[in-house]
Formats: sequence, C-alpha cells, structure tokens
Amino acid sequence: MHPAELAALKRCIEAQDLGGAEAAEAHSLLERPGEIDLAEVRKLDASSREGVYRAAIGIARIDREVSEEEMSFLSKLRDNLDLDPSTIERIDAEA
Repeated sequence: MHPAELAALKRCIEAQDLGGAEAAEAHSLLERPGEIDLAEVRKLDASSREGVYRAAIGIARIDREVSEEEMSFLSKLRDNLDLDPSTIERIDAEA
C-alpha cells in the first residue's frame, strides 16, 4: 500500500465513531501484512461494516479516478460486508 493511501485510511478510521477496541482493531488491520479474515469482518456490527466500506470507497476515490482494480476490490468488499443495497447506494451517492 502506498504511504499516502495508508495515511488516508488511518484518517478515515479516526473520523469514524468507533469505540476504542474497534478503532484499535481497524488500525491493527492496516499494520498487519497478509489476508484479512472475512469471517472476523462479518462479526463487526452494521455501523462498523458501513464504516469499513465508507473508508475504502473514500480511499479509492481520493485521486478522483477509480481504476478497474479498485472497482473490482470495492465490489468484492461490498459482497463480503453484507451491507443492504440501500446503505451501499447511500454511501456511493455521498462519496
């Protein structure tokens, strides 16, 4: 991950209204290399999963261009976060 993207992700996490443990877990996911356990992500409450998607879409759009690779990643992320379609539409419209 590019250092500027990492810094932006950290700012997005900090901007979310997460509890101390959830914020620490979100930051630790950025620091650890390797795969993220999607089963663990699915255990997050709905607002935390929404925050994950909001942060990811914000980072993907930070340069005002969403590459094909980023679009593919966001699609997979949406599928795995189990957010309802109206939430996804709302977040996409806001971004």
